[in-house]
Amino acid sequence: MTAPDKALGALYQDYAPALRRFARRRVGMQESEDIVQDIYLHALQRVDVATLESPRAYLFRIAANLSVDAIRRNRIRSRYAEDAARDADQAEMSNSGDAIATLMEFQKLRAALERLPPLYREILLLKRLEHLTSAEIAARVGVSLRTVERHLARANDEIRRDLGA
Repeated sequence: MTAPDKALGALYQDYAPALRRFARRRVGMQESEDIVQDIYLHALQRVDVATLESPRAYLFRIAANLSVDAIRRNRIRSRYAEDAARDADQAEMSNSGDAIATLMEFQKLRAALERLPPLYREILLLKRLEHLTSAEIAARVGVSLRTVERHLARANDEIRRDLGA
């Protein structure tokens, strides 16, 4: 095991339980596990953890930022689901047969979105719902522009495949 791996392992043992509690209070049990993993992935990719002056502050700052991002994503999903449900209700009023078909299509789309890897889903929703540019998405999620474009293309392909389009 290399020195950076040992340092990261020690940070994980020292702070993961507290980070998990911190994230759980903000986003709930299910999302908190993902956030803790993302914290350490972020730290592994971006810094030499052995040289951090204040690792606790650094890790909790990442946790706070990722929690805010998760809350935003959940709001976007909720807004999207509410809009789709409202549209389905309106369609039902005009034609119950069309409303059922619309609702079924919405459920298929929602299931297809849920099957996407979290980063693919986040990039796709930022592009389609918030109308961000690829560069803005790259800056927000902390990946390269090329990665955003590649993930967006793959997400679109997977959604098309799942919906049979």
